[in-house]
Amino acid sequence: EIAADCAALLANFGANDAALLDVVFGRVTPVGKLPFELPSSMDAVRAQHPDVPHDSADPVFPFGHGLTY
Repeated sequence: EIAADCAALLANFGANDAALLDVVFGRVTPVGKLPFELPSSMDAVRAQHPDVPHDSADPVFPFGHGLTY
């Protein structure tokens, strides 16, 4: 699992390049929370119910995971 071996993970969900680079180079303080969860495997995805939010067993990153300062 890559998340366990990294000091940081960066995901870009549509931010423009300048905003992303401001975060990478420390010009701004990053903040944000996931509006969804990231399941730990495809088996966990298959086991989810389509009408039940946030029901993944042991997600890598749960709903609301993120940074605040």
